[in-house]
Amino acid sequence: MLALKPLPGRILVELVDKYTHVATTEQKYDTNTAGICIKVHTLGTESYEDRYFEIPGKLVFFEEYKAHATIERDGKKYAFVKIEDLDGYEDVETN
Repeated sequence: MLALKPLPGRILVELVDKYTHVATTEQKYDTNTAGICIKVHTLGTESYEDRYFEIPGKLVFFEEYKAHATIERDGKKYAFVKIEDLDGYEDVETN
């Protein structure tokens, strides 16, 4: 079980590399702009769970350089992203 928890106004995102199959210059594209929402802050009086209940499990999109402090656990990369930095989301298929 993942012990990472987002603080108020943030979500936990599992980062995905949308350039996996594209040859790119590493420095130019070394920022993530998408990921799977894992958790939304749910503790305390500033709960965002009610307003953003639909985004866990969805592919979320955000601006470049908004995924701060990449964290690696069990071969996956995670980051905390401010809810206000989200541009949108889409459903993803789970196999």
